[in-house]
Amino acid sequence: MFELWRYPKALEHAQEHREILGALNNISKRFQQDCSEYELIESGLNVKAALIEHLLSEDMKYRNYNEQRDLKPASTTLAPAH
Repeated sequence: MFELWRYPKALEHAQEHREILGALNNISKRFQQDCSEYELIESGLNVKAALIEHLLSEDMKYRNYNEQRDLKPASTTLAPAH
């Protein structure tokens, strides 16, 4: 999607997504090893923090990029939504 809209940091953003998925997997593994109530709460808070951090820092950059430009897709041959 980012390449379609010519977002200049598309590759960096994709890397950010890979890193956040890795962090979320680590949180999941820790929870699976210790299913205590404390770990459940801690895991939930860590997931929330990781997602909010990403949304407020990285995804807002993309939003700002879109708002600053009258963007047109690089290709108009998108597959229809099902």
